[in-house]
Amino acid sequence: MKQQLTHERNKLLTSIEKFLEGPMIFLGFVWLVLLVIELVWGLSKPLEYTSLTIWIIV
Repeated sequence: MKQQLTHERNKLLTSIEKFLEGPMIFLGFVWLVLLVIELVWGLSKPLEYTSLTIWIIV
């Protein structure tokens, strides 16, 4: 019973990881673009909040 529970947990974890991998990569690239913009020109308030939100999520 314990092995089955461990197997189910691992399956669920793998499914969640595969599901979230794409969005996390996308957010990483968006954040990278925002970082470059911030270093070159500075960020407006909405973009600053977007960058902060990505930091909180990731």
